[in-house]
Amino acid sequence: MEVFVVKVSVIVPTYNQEEYIAECIQGICKQQIDFPIEVIIGDDCSIDNNQAIILKEIEKNKNPLIGFSLNFHKSNLSAPPNIPGKLNFLSCLKMAQGKYIALCEGDDYWTDPLKLQKQVDFMEKNPDYSGIGSNSETTYPNKAHNHLFGESKESILNLNDLLQARKFHTATFLFRATAFKIDFPLDILSGDRVLFMLIACSGKIKLLKDVTAVYRKNEGGISRTVTADQLKKDFKIAKYISKYNSNFDYYKLQSFVAYTVFQYAKKISLLDYVVNSYFLLYYRLMNRGKKSRKAIITDSIKLIMNFSNKLVLFN
Repeated sequence: MEVFVVKVSVIVPTYNQEEYIAECIQGICKQQIDFPIEVIIGDDCSIDNNQAIILKEIEKNKNPLIGFSLNFHKSNLSAPPNIPGKLNFLSCLKMAQGKYIALCEGDDYWTDPLKLQKQVDFMEKNPDYSGIGSNSETTYPNKAHNHLFGESKESILNLNDLLQARKFHTATFLFRATAFKIDFPLDILSGDRVLFMLIACSGKIKLLKDVTAVYRKNEGGISRTVTADQLKKDFKIAKYISKYNSNFDYYKLQSFVAYTVFQYAKKISLLDYVVNSYFLLYYRLMNRGKKSRKAIITDSIKLIMNFSNKLVLFN
């Protein structure tokens, strides 16, 4: 039987977040817990004042149950062609010693001082669950359109519930360390989605209605600059997840990936437009359920035409 000295390893990937990192660390240090945790901060070679602020905030911590490990990289792991954040996150995860893993990126922060205690208490009493998340608040730079990330209700999620739009944000997630696999794919875009799905391969996911964190949706995020080539990498998720649990709706996942290529790519080449149109239609037909083929084809053609404004004939 494994013995864990540290109950929770909190992973904090960060890069050039001097405006936000102090609030992130403060939210962790305010946790009211009766077990030891380690906070692993991975700074991806920031060129602003991020590292100095991190060191300053750590000095303020007076809680003997909270320890810090610094993973300051000497070169930027997210430089092209790497997908931002993946290598930094995995580098921190390799250092983790906790029974559970919790996540909070450097520009997000926890608002509920009982977040970890409530989640760990639930997981200890329910061994058939592999992870737990909660609601959060989504904020924007102008703060004009702040809103809750999800619905204010509790639920139990399985693998098929996590194939499409996220039910909770990464900053609220805690999972069993044993549910993570070391072959986690680097060559995909939606790291959070594949993480949630991977953890769900080992058990149920509990979703609390509590608002425990703030997710900052920055205008300069990756969703503003993502390319069709990057988005297409997510077609690989289904094959990866099948290694650990093949009992999920393969066609539902792939049709959603095809939709995201159209939805989030700023522009799309003629070849990609044609190929992705075929994938979207094919996967939707394979996953049509009770809908008629005619209805699926009609709806899909309308959707494809709606994205024709992103089509570029010449780069």
